[in-house]
Amino acid sequence: MRKLGWAVLTAREPLFKRVQGLIHLSSYLVHPLMLVLLLTSLPLMLWGGMPSVHLAYLSLASAGPPLLYAVAQRALYDGWRRRWAVFPVLALLGTGVALSNTQAVIEALLGRRQSFRRTPKFRLESRGDHWRDKEYSLPFSWLTLGEAALALYAGITVIVACLRGNVYAVPFLLLYVAGFGYVAALGLWHSVVWPRFRLPRLRINHETTMGTRRP
Repeated sequence: MRKLGWAVLTAREPLFKRVQGLIHLSSYLVHPLMLVLLLTSLPLMLWGGMPSVHLAYLSLASAGPPLLYAVAQRALYDGWRRRWAVFPVLALLGTGVALSNTQAVIEALLGRRQSFRRTPKFRLESRGDHWRDKEYSLPFSWLTLGEAALALYAGITVIVACLRGNVYAVPFLLLYVAGFGYVAALGLWHSVVWPRFRLPRLRINHETTMGTRRP
């Protein structure tokens, strides 16, 4: 967005295409907005500033991305029913990475270059390779504690929502609880638990797994 936004805006293309291009480039801005929504929900409930219940119907717009993925899987794969079954996990991950993606958005807008460190790099190049005998592990990040704190904050907000009768907000707040809790648990496992209790390296017999050539 910072590098290409002006070029897209001033391109010699129809206005509709330019707007769609800007929306595509700014898609990750949704994560800072998700954090703002979560952090402001609790004080609004406590101060009685929550909007009318009729605005809850605007949440129907949140069905857009899942519907997009569902239609795409249905069109591309024969086993689309099995793929649909993992959509809840996709929703958890999409919510749980909001904090780390918000940091990435801010760094990008400020022009700071950072590497993406959450993608496992096990270098599996052949059928004989196995991820269990790799030493790749993530260093501990303070973002993990932030994600755990956000999960706790969302849990407190759920309790307040139930006490105040804001039942329409509870399902979305539970998504924050589960999403941040899940990603925080994965972060602790990968950076703290896994390096200490790593499974013993597997000694793979390539002649057994890959077969040997006969002259």
